[in-house]
Amino acid sequence: MMHSISLRKWILKAFVIVCFIGLLLPNITLFNEKENAAIVRKENRKITAFPKIQLLKKDFYPKFEKFYQDRLFARDKLIYAWSILNYKCHVIIKGDLVVGKHGWLFSKGANVKEFKDKEIKLKKLKEIQDFCDKRGIKFAFIAPPYKNAIYADYLPRELRSTAPDYHKIENDLINECKKMKINYISLYKPLLRGRKLFHNDIYWWDDHHWSYEGASIASDVVLKYIKKYRSNFEYNGMEFDGTYKSGYKECSQAKSLGIDNENSRQAKAPWSKKFTNQIYGVDKYTSEKVVFSKEPISNNYLWGKIVKGESRVYNDRTNNNLKILFLCNSYGSYMTTYLSQFISKMVNTHYLDKAEKKKNTDLRNLIKQYQPDLVVLEISAPTFFNSKGIGIFKEIKY
Repeated sequence: MMHSISLRKWILKAFVIVCFIGLLLPNITLFNEKENAAIVRKENRKITAFPKIQLLKKDFYPKFEKFYQDRLFARDKLIYAWSILNYKCHVIIKGDLVVGKHGWLFSKGANVKEFKDKEIKLKKLKEIQDFCDKRGIKFAFIAPPYKNAIYADYLPRELRSTAPDYHKIENDLINECKKMKINYISLYKPLLRGRKLFHNDIYWWDDHHWSYEGASIASDVVLKYIKKYRSNFEYNGMEFDGTYKSGYKECSQAKSLGIDNENSRQAKAPWSKKFTNQIYGVDKYTSEKVVFSKEPISNNYLWGKIVKGESRVYNDRTNNNLKILFLCNSYGSYMTTYLSQFISKMVNTHYLDKAEKKKNTDLRNLIKQYQPDLVVLEISAPTFFNSKGIGIFKEIKY
């Protein structure tokens, strides 16, 4: 009997100790400025300061709660664990995102709804092409599909049942471009075929962008297009040999749900030992030269530059002097990984976004400055089909 009472006392003491540790542990980083500084760097924001103690005022308590939440011990790990639990249970806090087959994330807004403002968009494309033709420059337009179209069978049932027939809308664009003699390079069918050929997925499950495999398919189609009108252009396909390079990966959809980490940002780019490691970029404003010998050039290097001005990518190992002016977004920047292996000089700039010294996309000045042989305009399919015509072309001046 005495032994049983003693055991209960020890259990009670142990319980009290565990409870005390449980209450104390979350508070050990409240005033750890080193830990707090790490949060500031990671989330690029100011964390909540300790509020002035005014116990009788109601606004003191929500301020203190924010202060406390910002300094909670193992805060990132707790948020990540909670986010993963929600994701596994298909509880999505972002209204635009849904979970599909195999846990893939999809954006509702990325479903192509209709070919809006068809006449305006086709007229603009024709005007840009004519502008280039008059200057002896070839023009081509591409509209990369989102993974909603290529992996439509992965969409959740409610999103799949309301999605229009992308094949029909794409064919409408192809036919209209043929009538108006606009050089449109369709990527839809090549991507569908590529999905069956590649061992890895050609889009990322946790991001709307295509993977390096998808970017290589699109690049292959563009390079074959160049080969058709430039007979002296040497291109016989990507010819991957089973080797890979470590590359940069976006995971914006996962990030918005709080389920991304360092591992999720790692990716492999299919490669060939025949490819050169001497691709280099030159900053437009500083003339700083960066050689990409260890990892492929991609969006992580190019993005800021194509928004703020132009990225300039060189490959001195080619047997051609082909120059491409690429009016693109992030899909085009991923294509540069492979296009730059076969093109002597590539100049990328965002067709719409602008920042700092870049006020618009002045096609006249860009052509005068870089004298390209080919101008490629890349607008992602949901943007091209769903957006207003005037909006997506408003920054392109010619």
